[in-house]
Amino acid sequence: MKENNLLKKVADKQMPDLEAIRENCINQTEKPKPKVYQFKPTKLLAVAAVAVAAVTSVVAFAASNAGWFEPKATEPTIVETEAQIPTVPATEKNNKKGKADKADNAQTSSSSGADSAYNQSDKKILTTTGAERCIARMENAGYEPTWLKDLGKVEGYHLCYAGTDEASSYDCRYIIGGYTFDSSVQYHPYGLGLYVVGHEQTYTLEQAYSDGIVNLSVFVDLIYSYDEEDLNFTVSENDETSENFLSYFGNPDAVTLADLGSADDYELFYRIPSAPSGITDSDIVLGDYTISVENAQEIYSPGLYVECNDTISTLSEAVENGIVKDMDDIAELILGSPNDNISFCFSLNKTQAAAEATVPPSETEQEAVA
Repeated sequence: MKENNLLKKVADKQMPDLEAIRENCINQTEKPKPKVYQFKPTKLLAVAAVAVAAVTSVVAFAASNAGWFEPKATEPTIVETEAQIPTVPATEKNNKKGKADKADNAQTSSSSGADSAYNQSDKKILTTTGAERCIARMENAGYEPTWLKDLGKVEGYHLCYAGTDEASSYDCRYIIGGYTFDSSVQYHPYGLGLYVVGHEQTYTLEQAYSDGIVNLSVFVDLIYSYDEEDLNFTVSENDETSENFLSYFGNPDAVTLADLGSADDYELFYRIPSAPSGITDSDIVLGDYTISVENAQEIYSPGLYVECNDTISTLSEAVENGIVKDMDDIAELILGSPNDNISFCFSLNKTQAAAEATVPPSETEQEAVA
C-alpha cells in the first residue's frame, strides 16, 4: 500500500509535462549558426611556405650557435687532365766490339725506374727529369759530361754512366772491392765513367766505395739489369788475377790496371796512378831499353808488372828471372796501338848503344868496309 502511494507521488510531481515542452520548442526563435572560414589552396600554400621558412631560420640560427656546422662556400668544379709527357726519341750508341750501331731508348730505365739521358755517338745530352738533375749536380762538382745515362737510384744516390768527348780505346781493369770492371773505352776524367751522384756531392765509383758511401753490391745489381751491349764495360766478381793484384798491393780499396797484352806465357800490366807524384826516378836499363820515370809510383816506380803462373812480379824482376826473354816484346806491347793512347808515367827508349847499332851504315862506311 505504501509503495503504490509512493510511486504515484513521484509520477505526479517529478515527471515533466511533455506537451508543454514541445510547444515551447516550436515557439522559440532560431539562433544564428557559427560562421566557418574557408581558405583557398593558394593561400594555404603561401602560409605554409612562410611557416617553414621561419622554422628553418630558427633551427639554422640555433645550430650555428651550437657549433653544429659552418656554412660552406660553393666551389667551382675543376676538371683535371693528365699531363702529356714528351716522348724522347731513341738514340744510337757505339758498340765497343765494333758491331753495328744499336738503337738505345733514352727513356730506358732499370728496375728502379730511373730516367736516362744518353747519346754517346752524337755527343749530345738528351735530358729527362731525373737525368737533368744528375747532370746539374755533376756540373756543380766540376764534371761536365757530354752524355749521361742514369742507371738507377738506391740508398739515396744515383748511379750514372757518363763521360765527355775525350775518350781512348784500350783495355783497362778496375778492381773495386770484390768486383772487377773491365772496360775497353776510357773516358775523361774518370776512365770507367761510373759516378755516384747524391744531392750534395758527386763521387767516382772508386771514391764512393773507398769512403764507404755506398753498398757496392747494390749498385752492381743495377748494372746487371742492363744488357752488356748497352754499356762499354762488364762487371764480375774478382777472378784470381784481380785477387792476386789486390794481395800484392796490400789489399787497397781499389786498383786500376791497364792490360797491355801478353807475350809467351806472361801478361803485362800497367798500374794507372790516381794522381801524378811529380817525383823523378833514376833511369832503369833493361836489355836494349831505358825506362825514364817522370812520376814515380810506389813499390815499383814505372808501375809495370808481369803476371806469370798466378805470380806477380815487377818488370825488372821478370827480366832478371828469365820470365821476359826479349825486351822487344815488352816495347811492342807498350808502344803498340792502342796502348800508345795511355798516359804512362815514364818514357821508353832504346839505349844509345842499341840505337847506334841499329842505324844503317852510311855509304862512306860501306865503301870502307868493301
